[in-house]
Amino acid sequence: MTAHVSLSLAIEPIERVDADVAFVTIFRDERPLRGSAGRVDWRLCGRLSRLLREERWVGEVGEAALIPTQGGLRAPLLIAAGLGARATFDASRCRAAARDAVERARRLRASTLALVLLEAGAGAIALEARLEALLRGVLGAPSMGPKGSADSLGLRLVVAPAERPAALEWLRAVRGRGLPSGVEVLVPDVGDARRVVAPRGAKSARPPDVARPLVK
Repeated sequence: MTAHVSLSLAIEPIERVDADVAFVTIFRDERPLRGSAGRVDWRLCGRLSRLLREERWVGEVGEAALIPTQGGLRAPLLIAAGLGARATFDASRCRAAARDAVERARRLRASTLALVLLEAGAGAIALEARLEALLRGVLGAPSMGPKGSADSLGLRLVVAPAERPAALEWLRAVRGRGLPSGVEVLVPDVGDARRVVAPRGAKSARPPDVARPLVK
């Protein structure tokens, strides 16, 4: 059976990405939550912070929580997965987390997944290395069924705004590599590509990148 997964770059923050499931990662030793995890926590009124404060999970490798977003995100379901200690995060853990995200989305029968795995400054790993690790993790996931089946998955990569142009160039380069037949890379057209980075001075009513816990 031929696997099929499509990779594309999200040009919106995680809460505005249209997907069946959103996937964020959390370091065990990073409090308050930062980046997209902080944005998600803000949008969900501190639900991630509450889980952490209650020690129902702490962000260790292999831990994950499935949370209904109840309108806080466009994706109706959120998977928050642990990455362990930030200092020990490396390409192999990035690869394993990508594989885990795909497998969890597959078990939920999701057709689209918004994946936040590539936060700026994640360890000392450069963007291209993180993207390559993610691609290997996706390719290492078990078969997802033929193109057009219910098990096909559209994977939308969510990266920090400053890294979107470089991620876009990476996607263009990867598309010409001759990937396995089940992997498709989608690159925005010229009009969409102009939206990858907001114009200088543009303002938006978005939550802060660092969300302090809302639950005392």
